[in-house]
Amino acid sequence: MTISYDVIFEKMEHELKQAKVASNDTELQAHIYALKTLTEIILSGKSAINSINQQKVSKVNLTPQKEVHNLAILNSETPKSEDGANGDSIFDF
Repeated sequence: MTISYDVIFEKMEHELKQAKVASNDTELQAHIYALKTLTEIILSGKSAINSINQQKVSKVNLTPQKEVHNLAILNSETPKSEDGANGDSIFDF
């Protein structure tokens, strides 16, 4: 599940407004802690997004190589000999 930065920024703005009108230190600390948590989500999200993108790149790069390897195995089989043909010669008809 991906949360856009805009949604997080809206939540941060809401918490900041609530912190500005807090009536006591406990409420203020609660809203500041919420801001801290939202900031950490953004910061940890970047590293998580980078690791997810790295995994996607790895999967994309592995799939074609696997298919090429499979095709190489299929093509490496020696051709079947027909009447009197020795199989490895380019002159076999």
